Amino acid sequence: MNKKKYLVGVLIISLLIFMSGCMPVKKINKAAPEDTLLAFEKAYNELDLDGMKACLDENLNSAAGDAVNFGIGLISDIAGMDISGLVKLFPLMQKSGLVDQYMKENDISFQLDIEVLNTSIEDNTAVVDTVLYLNTSTDGSGYVGCVFYLTYMEDANEWLISGFSEP
Repeated sequence: MNKKKYLVGVLIISLLIFMSGCMPVKKINKAAPEDTLLAFEKAYNELDLDGMKACLDENLNSAAGDAVNFGIGLISDIAGMDISGLVKLFPLMQKSGLVDQYMKENDISFQLDIEVLNTSIEDNTAVVDTVLYLNTSTDGSGYVGCVFYLTYMEDANEWLISGFSEP
């Protein structure tokens, strides 16, 4: 009787070990830094300010916010009135279609294309060499080399732009 219990126990344990080895393991694919640059390009082309901000890390978002606030203050001083309320209305005007309508009526267009030349990743830091192509209805087209620095955020499984420079 003890031998039967022993064999049944060994059989159950063996089955559990075998079954656990055959269980599918959920694999989380690590995001690629190029995905963030493509998301930024798409957001830029769609004038999606929130989308662009979502691609930047906290420090770059803070610096961009400071630059915008400086510009708002400067234009307010020149205009002799506070324009910060108008700037806050921009997302609403964009969603309502007013921005697109204004751009079409005034023949304003732009397109950013980011060409990735090389990506190197070490730990949680990526360096991506790119060429930025910008085509606008007012200034024509041009390109410039740009190096993006991205930081991998493990908790969110995403890369965020943490800086950029000339090549």
